[in-house]
Amino acid sequence: MSKSAILLLGIGLLVGVVPQAGFSRAEKPRVVVCSGSQESFKEAAEALRESLESKGFDCIVVNISDDAGAQARTESLRMISHAAPDWIAATGSDVYAWAAKSFPSVPIVFLMIPNAKDVFAGPSPEPIGVTSDINPDDWMKWIKLTHPSVSNICILHSDRTQRTVAEFVRAAAKVHLHIQPIHAVSDDFANAVNELSSAQSDGVLMIPDARVFNGPNIQRLLLWGIRTKKPVWGFSQKIAKAGAISSLYANNRDVGRQTADLIVELKDKPSQGLHGVEYPHTASRAVNIRTAELIGITLPADVLSTLNVRFGEVP
Repeated sequence: MSKSAILLLGIGLLVGVVPQAGFSRAEKPRVVVCSGSQESFKEAAEALRESLESKGFDCIVVNISDDAGAQARTESLRMISHAAPDWIAATGSDVYAWAAKSFPSVPIVFLMIPNAKDVFAGPSPEPIGVTSDINPDDWMKWIKLTHPSVSNICILHSDRTQRTVAEFVRAAAKVHLHIQPIHAVSDDFANAVNELSSAQSDGVLMIPDARVFNGPNIQRLLLWGIRTKKPVWGFSQKIAKAGAISSLYANNRDVGRQTADLIVELKDKPSQGLHGVEYPHTASRAVNIRTAELIGITLPADVLSTLNVRFGEVP
């Protein structure tokens, strides 16, 4: 093994690079995937790497811890610079911002960023990538399918998700639904619940806004739904298990594979100037049968036949 190869391997071990994914010397398109430490990020990054390698790319994953110190970040920079990638893919908004600042001349694709319309509200054109948000059009169709008589839905949101809510408002109008936004903050959630109780709504759609929802606030909203017999739609499998009538959410590995397809498209059609946020092509579906029974909603057969996960069924 050459001295340069030994150096590259040593740096890779320092920063958490997947060891079997080192670049070959063949002239293949090269991608470095910068992955945050969350398990969902790691799953998406690994699926992205596997998919790109199957399509003839050289690809490595650099695992960047959220609490990595200056020395670890320096080693990450050195590793990525040595790899000389044609593209960088970055999971999550923090890692994306770091990679974009550190490598301004390298095209960067993002993945697994929620509320991407708000995260990238400033730059024009929008950065390229696949969000973890479900397409608002798909959400509105699913809500109508799970609760056909619904007409008015509330969304609790903070200042950081206003553009995301605007997308839902536009999507709802297409299927004759009305979205009523309610501003909320996590440390004064009781006030938001009081406003929600006063609203003439048929239910609540949750969005992944960390300034609104933490564990206790999620539980409080789910209990409110049971008490008022109004459906709450969640954004994760765990929330459906905890008591939401239903959730739509992205499959992490599917997002990784879709991002790989996007990078291939960028390689094959660079002159088209592709840009913007892509929603996941597919959404996973979960329902809570017990919650539906408690609030008096009968889930249609069309819903029950298309589920990935069911909760609350009596054995």
